[in-house]
Amino acid sequence: MKTKRMGRTGLKVSEMCLGTMTFGTPVGEADAIRLTHAAIDLGINFIDTANVYEGYARYLGSRGGVAEEIVGKALRDRRDRVILATKVAAPVGPGPQDRGLSGVHLLRELDRSLK
Repeated sequence: MKTKRMGRTGLKVSEMCLGTMTFGTPVGEADAIRLTHAAIDLGINFIDTANVYEGYARYLGSRGGVAEEIVGKALRDRRDRVILATKVAAPVGPGPQDRGLSGVHLLRELDRSLK
């Protein structure tokens, strides 16, 4: 797998990225874990997720984070082999601090993502 240097960070990421938006529904946990392991075995070291990803079951007010939980399980013994990206700006609730890039929202969602 070809890699590219990510800016001046020194990180080398695979040219292909595994997106996890469908992890949860329709891609169930066991299949998502197998898919993640296969991608890593093929040299993909860049995985993208988001705090709101839970597959196609997503709706405003749903708990989100399902894909992040599945990715966490998949990386349990492989975390040192990947660059993991997540996003936090999408709405997770109706309140003004439940979306966007405010410090309150960023820190709360970062804590949730790290779980």
